[in-house]
Amino acid sequence: MTKVPYSVNLHSNEKKSTYVARWLTAQIETGEWKIGDKLPSERMLAKKLHVSRTAVREAIVALSVRSLVRSVVGDGNYVSSAVDSLNDVESALQALKESESLNEIWAIRRQIELVIGQLVSERSEKRSLNALQHAISIMAKAVQCKDVEEYVAANNSFHIALAKAAKNPFLLNALLPLLQITNQQMVINTTADNGLSIIAKHEAIIKALKRKDPKEVLKSISYHFQLSEESALMRQHETKGGDRAPEHKQM
Repeated sequence: MTKVPYSVNLHSNEKKSTYVARWLTAQIETGEWKIGDKLPSERMLAKKLHVSRTAVREAIVALSVRSLVRSVVGDGNYVSSAVDSLNDVESALQALKESESLNEIWAIRRQIELVIGQLVSERSEKRSLNALQHAISIMAKAVQCKDVEEYVAANNSFHIALAKAAKNPFLLNALLPLLQITNQQMVINTTADNGLSIIAKHEAIIKALKRKDPKEVLKSISYHFQLSEESALMRQHETKGGDRAPEHKQM
């Protein structure tokens, strides 16, 4: 049966990122782009579709989560699979429709981790702190080796260890999909400089936990997320329309 490609007309009430995701999906589904092909740069796609780079970035993240696209650090984005499951694509599009933006996803994750931090500050154990410290050590080595993927994986381990220390399965399960989405942005935008800065914020969280100071723990987590969101979303480099960002050096 012949597949009917997605409509790529921009509807008046549709989010720009959803429109971009549908357009990207149509290029893959119709064979315009095949598995292994490199996508045009975010800047080129934004110009072609008359949208901001932020909208393009959000669409690529949504398709990355569904394994249609993969990001290669310092290189770009590639088609990683064919459009075999319309349900997967629809799920990615629905996620974009239901979320205002990646900023909203980061905000939700921040609120969950603040609750986690509050709980951990009340019941932190030496074993939990050791797991956090171990993750930081791996992050530091990854920066030295300029291994972004290892760095992001260790960062992921830090936040999972923090959630496990809260001893609340609901919070851990709520955090995991958010980590998966935000990690895509970290892989793309992590640099040596902001990588070291985030490590320093992690260390501040551990120090506050050792002191069993709930207020300091929450303060440290808030500062950490402020830096992480800026690094991942490159907000400090975006113009008002989000159409361009200066070059930044990868690890």
